[in-house]
Amino acid sequence: MQTVSFAAGPAAHGCERALAYARIRHGSSDFQRAERQQHVYRGVLARLLNPLAWPRLPLVAAAIGQSVDSDVSFCRPGAPGATLFWVGPADWIARVIEGDMVEPYTTDRGADVPAARWDTSIRAAGGCLA
Repeated sequence: MQTVSFAAGPAAHGCERALAYARIRHGSSDFQRAERQQHVYRGVLARLLNPLAWPRLPLVAAAIGQSVDSDVSFCRPGAPGATLFWVGPADWIARVIEGDMVEPYTTDRGADVPAARWDTSIRAAGGCLA
């Protein structure tokens, strides 16, 4: 196992370091990893919104198209990707599930999964979950 360390605070990283940061598993929970992934998403979005990056957007779109398998369209109006570009990173409100927002649950098929504790989850999200 490779150990990766990062100094506290904001930082600019290349693609490989950002990916390593988002994937860190040692010393943290899945919830903390989700929060790191949101940091990376926000940084990538900020870079893509810079007009100097716009000539490279077709290459970025092609790379994403080759790397992501999804039935969600990120380019049509109202889609997540288009919405993120419209809103911009400064106004992106993101929430991360935390450990006290879930409790252990076993499905009918025997899988152990986290189940929402809605009282805690809604309060943590500022009451904006339906």
